Amino acid sequence: MDVSGSLRPNDLMTTMFSLSNEGPLPVYDVKAVCEVIRLDIPSRDRHLGPTRAYPPESSAEILFPAHKMTIACGRAIASKLDNMETPEIDAEMFIVVSYRPKWLLWHKLEKFPMKTEKTNNGTWIWKSIPR
Repeated sequence: MDVSGSLRPNDLMTTMFSLSNEGPLPVYDVKAVCEVIRLDIPSRDRHLGPTRAYPPESSAEILFPAHKMTIACGRAIASKLDNMETPEIDAEMFIVVSYRPKWLLWHKLEKFPMKTEKTNNGTWIWKSIPR
C-alpha cells in the first residue's frame, strides 16, 4: 500500500489523498481514516493537540493491484478549526489504513505520516514524512 500527497494543493480544508495497492495481489476489507496528531495555526498562536476522531472513513471491499481509492481528510482537519479560511496551517497527521490479504483472517494496519509544507511559490501541500 502507498499514499500519495494531497490531490488539491493549497486547499488544506478539503484535502484528498490517493491510496494505491502496490502489491501483486488484491487486498480486501480496506479502510482508511485520518488521524490528526498536531495542528498549529501560527497567526492565532494556537495549538490543537492529538485527536482520535477519524471522520470520514474511506473504504473498499476489494482493492486490486495498481488500483487506487480516494481518502478524504478535510473534515478531520476542519473539525478542529473555527475559521475555515485560515491560509496557513502547520499540521501533521497519520493516514491509518487497515486491509486483509485474502489468505489471512486478520487485518494488517499501516500508518502513513503526513505533514503540511509551504513550497517556494507559497503553495501549501501535504507531504509524506519518511517512516
